This record gives sequence, C-alpha cells and structure tokens, in this order.
Amino acid sequence: MVQTNLTYKELERLILNFNENAATQGVRKLFSTPSMLSILGVEGRELSHSAFHAWVLGLSAGGSYQPVVELLRLYVRNAKTQNYTYPAEVDALLNDHNFSLAQLEVQTEFATIEKTRVDVLVSAEVQLNGAPRKLNIIIENKVYSHEHTAQTDSYYNHFKSQNPEDLNLFIFLVPLIERDVARLGDTNYQNELRTNKHFVIVTYQHLVDGVLSPLSTSAQLSDRERLQIKEYLKGLVEGTVKDEEINMGVDNDYQKLIDEFWAQNSEIIMKILNAQSSLAKDTETIEMVKSVVANGKDKSKYSVNGAGAFNKIGMAKEAMRIIIEQQLQKGIIIPALIDDINHRWNGACGKKIVLAEHFSKFKDMYSKPEERCRVFEAGGKEFYIDYKWDAYNIAEALSTFKNVFGIIIEKVG
Repeated sequence: MVQTNLTYKELERLILNFNENAATQGVRKLFSTPSMLSILGVEGRELSHSAFHAWVLGLSAGGSYQPVVELLRLYVRNAKTQNYTYPAEVDALLNDHNFSLAQLEVQTEFATIEKTRVDVLVSAEVQLNGAPRKLNIIIENKVYSHEHTAQTDSYYNHFKSQNPEDLNLFIFLVPLIERDVARLGDTNYQNELRTNKHFVIVTYQHLVDGVLSPLSTSAQLSDRERLQIKEYLKGLVEGTVKDEEINMGVDNDYQKLIDEFWAQNSEIIMKILNAQSSLAKDTETIEMVKSVVANGKDKSKYSVNGAGAFNKIGMAKEAMRIIIEQQLQKGIIIPALIDDINHRWNGACGKKIVLAEHFSKFKDMYSKPEERCRVFEAGGKEFYIDYKWDAYNIAEALSTFKNVFGIIIEKVG
C-alpha cells in the first residue's frame, strides 16, 4: 500500500474544501467557457493581437483620447526604466490639459518603401507650442518569434527619412517572463531583444497593467467596448494558463482569483502530485509538474543557431522558421515543403505530423487540435506547429533539429 501521509478523513476534508471554496468556483467559472480568442483559434496569432491593439488605440477616434494617453504614459515609464532619453515633446503632450488628437489613423501591416511591414502604426496630428505636429507611434509586435533581419533598424530609418518634423515614438511589444522583465534595465539584454536602441521595450503585462486594465473599467468607453477589452484580457489569461511556455499577461482581477485559488488549494494539489509520484506513474513528468507548481513556470531558455534565448515553444517556432525559409529560398512550394519536413521528422522520431498550414491537420493526433498547436509566421506565410514540447520529448526534439535539419539548439538558462 502506498504511503502518502494522508488519512481518509484528511483527504475527505481537502476534497470538500476544494469543491466548496469560492476560489475554486471562481476559477471554474473563469475557464468553463473559452474566450473568443480560443474559440477562433487565434490566441497565439500575432496578426490577431496586432489587430486588437489597433482597435483599442483607434477608440480615441470616438471622442476619448484615453487609450493613446495611457500608451504614452506607459512609453515614458518604460523609457525611464530602460535609461532611454525619449523626446521631451512627449512630456509636453502629457502635461497639456488640452491634449487632443486630430486625424487619428491606426493601421496594421503598414508597408514601408523598403517593403517591410509595421505591425501597428498610430498616426495623428497633435498641438505642440501652439503649432500642429504629426505624431507617429510605431509598434513592432512579437508574440512568439524574435526580431530578425534588423526590422527595427529598417522601421526607424524609414520614419526618420520621411518628414524630419514628425514626432516618432518606437515601441517593441513582447511577452516576457517575470525574470526577464527584471533585466530590462540592462542595455545588453535590451539589445538581445531588438537591434535598434530607439525602440522602447514594452511587455504584454505592461500593456495589460498600463493600458488595457484601466480601459476595461473606464467610464469614457461604452459598455460594449469595455466588455470586448475584458474578453481579450480573459484570452490572455487563458494563453498564460493553457500554454505554460509563454506569459502573455494577467489582469489584476484574474491574478487575485488565481492567487486565492492557489492559497486555498495548494495542499491538496501537492499531496495528489506526491501520491502519483510515489506510484511511479510518469515520474519524470510528475516531478517536472511538482517543480513548476512549487517554483513557478518552467523557465528553461534555448538559443537557436547561437542566437536568442527562447522558451521551448518559442525555440521550436524559431527553428522551424529557419528551416522553412531556407527551403523557400530553394524554390520549394509550400505543400511539398510541409510534406518533406513531416516525413523527415517522422522518420527521425516517429511523430506523425509536426507542421501544417492549419490546425485542423492535427485532428488525428488530438481531440481538440486547436489547443495542441500554435501559429507562427515564416516567409510571409502562417504555419501551425505541434505545441507539445514537454520534458519527456524535448531532448528528442533537439536531436531531430540537429541531426536531421542542421539546426543547433543549446540550453542557455
């Protein structure tokens, strides 16, 4: 008989407490139905997040300038943290009691003359020293991948070469785990994330705390607008909980609920994990889960061909992006490219399919394929990659990338 140091009465008490406490009921309510992002299968799709951010910032056109004002305040806070000397005109705008925007326009995938595409561009006319001035906020949004081909340099040079009188502000938006957020004051780490020093780094959690959460309760917006923002915030929470590899952002109300749930239920969760471990059921995975539960999320980081510091799913996406773009340069058409990659992957480690153009291709592997794969961009196209990169198969994946595709992946943290 397995000794779990847990009597029947103790187990009964823990289960009753678990089922009846308000935190459990709140978490069940939170996750009983998927967010709209999950329903549409776009919670990891960069273009979808950019489109939502553009919609939020465009709400200023309806008479409220709060979204842009909050973003400017966030820009200033992060610029100071990152020791970046931002344009003094930003402070003048924020201190102007008559702050207003005219001819506001928000675009996604804005094409530059260099044939690059800005994820989100906010343009408007503002008043500075009694004279009109064009304001441009250039946002490079990175959900899973890192910057490649010096995108930020290209964007900076484009807007600098246009009208020299324009007030251009550059933002690099990226999800980061808490440990890395603490490193944002380090210039070397900033340069690891983006190449151009004029881009102020803003995390998704910063965006939640500084812009989206205040807007979700703002009386300046309509009930429907506030509801849509709250729905997006729920989608970010689901992204954090369902996909342990990336921290999108947690609204304060949801964070309080999750903290309360853990405070009330950590005892029974740990005892169940200990019991499963003592039964030698999938010991390696159980120990990994126990470590994550006790110490926080798995924070392992990997470089790809000597560059970057990616989490596991980010590493897989970056490695596959390199493979795809190498093949596309050879003139291989996408269907043949996908078949070849899957065939070679299957021959190396037996996984039936690792890459597809749509998540429905994974239906033979998973009952809910939209939850088991993640979208990413390569060569200007969207692809889906199997998202199951856990402790038990990570070594196998690294070996396959190296021996079959020539991609060198090393653990860097």
